[in-house]
Amino acid sequence: MKKVLTLDKASNDRVKRIIRAYYKLFDKLFVLNTDQKLWLTGKKMEFRESSVCNTAHWAEPCFYKRDVSKAETLLLEPESKVLLYAGRLSKEKGVLGVTRDF
Repeated sequence: MKKVLTLDKASNDRVKRIIRAYYKLFDKLFVLNTDQKLWLTGKKMEFRESSVCNTAHWAEPCFYKRDVSKAETLLLEPESKVLLYAGRLSKEKGVLGVTRDF
């Protein structure tokens, strides 16, 4: 956390306490990978291992590759540009600044 946010020790400790207080409200925490689980169950955050669970990575069958063109799938002309974004919508991601003129 300190490496990403470049916080001094006092600010880092304050953020850690806030995160711990918030996460303690839940019976279980679901994480994306082993590193996140190790961080939450390690000495820095001290959550019980039984309360932190890895999530499964999967996609619905409708998201698998199909042999169709974007004209058929999106009802667009073949030369049309398409922008695909997969992530949360937040200011720091810069998504809100994308225009139709890309």
